[in-house]
Amino acid sequence: CDVDFSEALDYLEQDSQTEIIVLHMEGVRGGRKFLETAARVARLKPIIVLKTGRSTAGARAALSHTGSLVGEDAVVDAAFARAGLIRVRTMMEMRAACHAFLHFRTMAGPNLGVITATGACGIMSADACEDYGLELAPFPEGIRDGLENSHIAWHKLNNPVDIWPLGMVSGSFTNVFKNAAGGLLADDHVHAILGIVPALASPLHADLDLVSLMREIQPVNPQHKPIALWLYADGIDQQAPALEGEMDVCCFDSIDEAVMGLAALYRYRRFVEREASQ
Repeated sequence: CDVDFSEALDYLEQDSQTEIIVLHMEGVRGGRKFLETAARVARLKPIIVLKTGRSTAGARAALSHTGSLVGEDAVVDAAFARAGLIRVRTMMEMRAACHAFLHFRTMAGPNLGVITATGACGIMSADACEDYGLELAPFPEGIRDGLENSHIAWHKLNNPVDIWPLGMVSGSFTNVFKNAAGGLLADDHVHAILGIVPALASPLHADLDLVSLMREIQPVNPQHKPIALWLYADGIDQQAPALEGEMDVCCFDSIDEAVMGLAALYRYRRFVEREASQ
């Protein structure tokens, strides 16, 4: 092919229909030119790069496939970060980052508020934050009295916010979720929310209408903080597509993918702010 990465970026920079740019790279010729072009374009549009050939075996395969020298991976990492490229390591992470950029504004900071219907998934979320470069936001103490229930005095809230006991006692899981989300979104130390919620197909659980729930939350999210959702149970096929067009809301296929996508938003925000300050 006569078109190299720099030329492709030059074109996509000017294309009004291109919102994000995704590259798969085995290696790169003309590295200095590419990085200069990428840094310029990244100021306007996110560039996600799946750079393969990280392993010794992968590097040999890339050399035999395209004749590209892969280079020391740590050096590639540093150069990409300096140019503002969002490097991903797997197809799953690439998909998660694309999904996030197409649905959300960037994250103003690294702090995530987690609202979960299961304690186990809260622990998984905490692990994912550490794995992908985000942090659990401090729990806003000002919302504790409005959320905790004296009938279950043993249930003390923190972040992740385990709301299932509160939903069971109050009789309305959606009201508890809405109140928790409102409190987290209003706090300046919370930059995004991850919601882990059941999507149930049974008419016995018709009150778990997630579209209506998200629409009730929208007025208390004037800063348009991302609300990433992971749904589970037998109603996913009905509820997830219905949520697709809701403002500031996006469903992911796993907790890890949700956190990966949010982390990509934060990484890009840091680059944009760094460039603006120079």
